[in-house]
Amino acid sequence: MADRPEAIQLLSGSRRKLEVAVPGENKPIYFGLAFVAVVVAIYFAVFFYLGNLQSQVETLDNEITALENKRDKKFEQEALVLSKRLSLAGDLTKNHLIWSAAFDRIEAITPPSVQFTNLQAILQETRIEIQGTAPSYTVIAKSIAALLADPVFLDVDVNKVSSLPSGLLEYSMRIAFDKNKFLLNPVKDKP
Repeated sequence: MADRPEAIQLLSGSRRKLEVAVPGENKPIYFGLAFVAVVVAIYFAVFFYLGNLQSQVETLDNEITALENKRDKKFEQEALVLSKRLSLAGDLTKNHLIWSAAFDRIEAITPPSVQFTNLQAILQETRIEIQGTAPSYTVIAKSIAALLADPVFLDVDVNKVSSLPSGLLEYSMRIAFDKNKFLLNPVKDKP
């Protein structure tokens, strides 16, 4: 076949053996293979890490779903309504009128021999109307003096004093007061 010029020879007639003449000549090939191996290792590490993260997300989703199913939504709604009502009640009590404290204050400065037969508080007019009995005019005068000595009470007006068959005096009076000093609940800061 070698005699014919038109024939094509596919295999070379001379084979050369490839040998490394200089040591380290194939280093770029080794570095390339090492780089590819590192990239493949990183790819598989990231792939397995991503799979692990996805399984953790699925586990957490299942736990959240289980907790969501365990919730008592009606109770939670009622608790929210209660919380809102308590916050509104707290705001109201900060500026709430404390009548019992006001009446205790009047009782403390009133002489013990005085008896109240009727007590009417009128907030809009910031006054208290009192009807009562006392053993003498002196006791009524001491009551009026004690009320006027207190800065909470602005004015005392005695309407009527009359004598009863028992010897006691029946009287009625109007007491004007400062609502801000008298009735508002003092808010104390908690430590």
